[in-house]
Order: sequence, then structure tokens, then C-alpha cells
Amino acid sequence: MKSAQSFIQKKSGIFYSSLLFIMLIGLLYSRAVLSLSQIVWLVTAIFSFNKENSKENKPIVIWSSVIIILFFLGAWQQFLITETYDYLLGIIVYPIAILSITTLNESVKNKLKLVWVTVATLSCLIPIYYFLFHQQQTLLVYGLGQVVFTPMDTDHVRYSIFLASALTLLFTITTLNFRVKMAIGTFLFLMLIVLAVRTGWAALAIISMSMLFIWYIKTPIKLFVLVLAFITLSVAAFFIFPQVKQKIDYTVYDWQLNKGTNYNAEYSDAARFSINQIAFQIIQQNKNINVGWAKIPLALESEFQIKYPSKKLIFHWPFNQFLFWYLGSGWWGCLLFSLWLIYPVVWAIKSKNYFLIIWQVFIVCTCLVESTLSLQFGIFLHAFPIALLHKINSEKLKPKE
Repeated sequence: MKSAQSFIQKKSGIFYSSLLFIMLIGLLYSRAVLSLSQIVWLVTAIFSFNKENSKENKPIVIWSSVIIILFFLGAWQQFLITETYDYLLGIIVYPIAILSITTLNESVKNKLKLVWVTVATLSCLIPIYYFLFHQQQTLLVYGLGQVVFTPMDTDHVRYSIFLASALTLLFTITTLNFRVKMAIGTFLFLMLIVLAVRTGWAALAIISMSMLFIWYIKTPIKLFVLVLAFITLSVAAFFIFPQVKQKIDYTVYDWQLNKGTNYNAEYSDAARFSINQIAFQIIQQNKNINVGWAKIPLALESEFQIKYPSKKLIFHWPFNQFLFWYLGSGWWGCLLFSLWLIYPVVWAIKSKNYFLIIWQVFIVCTCLVESTLSLQFGIFLHAFPIALLHKINSEKLKPKE
């Protein structure tokens, strides 16, 4: 074990960078590669285990392990069913990411962040290709409430989270000068706009406004100018990028379907609304409900068919992470999960780690409209950025006036 540990320490920069690169390729194109590479991360975490580091990183290590314990609040109901443990295979990424990355020095972490940002930036070439060479088809797709083809199994929501994570990590890389960061940041900013994914727009609002406010806003006048500039940019995007207008028009149309007899569960937002409404009904019927992770799809399907017998249930999970936990583990599980989710903000405030606060707030916001942390992609995109953002003092990263 000592020889393996020595090898990993000496070659850690190349080793971990290569491993992360393979993992991110798996994220974009192959779930199997992503899963296998995470197993390798687990092995390296075991070999790299250090008692001194574990004491120093005790709060975040405990935090990453608590979610495994909370998992069993929704597992005991169908303890011997295989489907129960599908969720466990996802959340085990938290201790894997934290145990492996927190043992690394800042130099290696910088390399990993650079790999992350590079892969995310280059992955944008795929949607750009479709924008340039399939313009009519692209506009038609946006008019139907969909988006242009993206990596990650065309999971445009999680892909926008990936780009948002790259934008956040970018400004914590100490080996890049500020002009390079701004150039890459501007590119990612524009990509999140033109992709026209509302999750990406939310990321831009939270990340951009927060960073500028923390670093630059010292007077009410500067704050007013910033807000005015953001509004101006948003309005300009509406007229410059046709897909932005298409997305907004479709969203308004979709919301109108939720009114009265025009309600249609086949449309994107209407389907989300209907599933969340059904989840609320299940909870109201039995406030102490905790069906377990494996039976959430069955509970939603059963109630859905009663209310919409002629409709087909498209998704089998609520579009709200807290509803997911309430259904699976009861109100106590939902409460403990909420405290677990908020806790990183506490230690981030103490260490003035504003980037971690920004990222965690953004993830919490996505949990209000998505079951972000119930899916493999979402969990991965939460856990690894947190590990990479750990131990950052944002004041030291502040650009010179």
C-alpha cells in the first residue's frame, strides 16, 4: 500500500488529471465510463487516505458520509428490493469525491479545475455546430419547447449545470491570468444564454451577480449600474438570439395551458406541474407517508392514472428534490436532507469561501424545480465541484482594481 501511495503522490498531477478527463468524457458520452471511472476514484481515495488530512477536513468528510446514513430512511421500506439501492449507487459519489480530492494539494486541484473547464468549453463545439449548420431545424426545435442537441444524452438541464460549474471553477484557478479567465468566462456566459435552458439562465443570474457583488459592489450606485446592465443584457439577448425569444414564447404558451380546461399534461412545464401537484396530493392524503425510494414511481403512477386516466405519465419522479425526499423518507427525512444540503454554506461563510456559497445556493435553487440530486449526472455535478471548491478563500482570488 505504501508503494502505491507513493506512486500516486509523485504522479498525482498527471494521474488525477487523466482520470478526471476520462470521467468527464464519460459524463458527456458514456454512463458506463463515468461509473467505472468513479470506482477508480474510490480505489485512489483508499490508497490516498491520510489521518492528518482526514482530521483537517473532518467537517466535509462527515458531511459527505451523512447522506449515506440518511439514505436508509427511504430504504428500510423495501430493504431487499434491488431498485432501492439504485439511489445509493448515485449518492456514494459524495464520499468518493470528497475523500479523494481533499487529500490533494492546491497545485493538483488547479490542474483538475483546468481540465474541468477545458472539457466543458470544448464540449460547446457540438451545440455550436448544430446552431451553425442546422439553423432552421434548431429554431423549430426551440419552438416546440426543446433545445438543440447537447452531450450528456441530450440532458440539456444537467448540461447547463455542467457549463455553470465550469464558469464557477474557472475564477478559482490561480494559474490563469484574469484576462484569460474573462475570455473563457464570456464564452461560457454566451453559451448558457444561447442554449436557452432556464436552469442555465438561473445559473448566470446567481453566479454572475454574486461574483460581481462580492468583488466590486461597494456603493448603491454601482449596484444600480450592475442591475441595469444585467437587465439590458437580458433584453438584448431576447432580440439578438432567436432561440431565446422562442424559448420564452413557448414557456408563456406552456404556462397558459395550466389554466382551466386547457390544462395539458403532455407539455413540458405542464407535465412538471402535474407531477408535483400529484406528489402534494399523496402527501396531503397521508402526511406521514414514506413509501421508500423504490416505490416513488409506483405511487406517482397510481395517483396520476386516477386524476388523468387518458394521459401517459412521462416522468416517474417529482420535479422538486424536497418532494422526492418527503415521498421517499417522510417529513423527518426531508428535514434532515434540507439541513444536510444547507450545511456547506455554514462552513463556507466561516472561511469566506464565497464561490462554494454561490455554487451551493445555485444547486439548492435547482432542487426547487428539479430532482437534481436524484440522478447520476446531477449528483456528480454537485459533489465534485464542492470537493474542488473546498478550502478556497475568495478574498485572495479578488482581481486587482
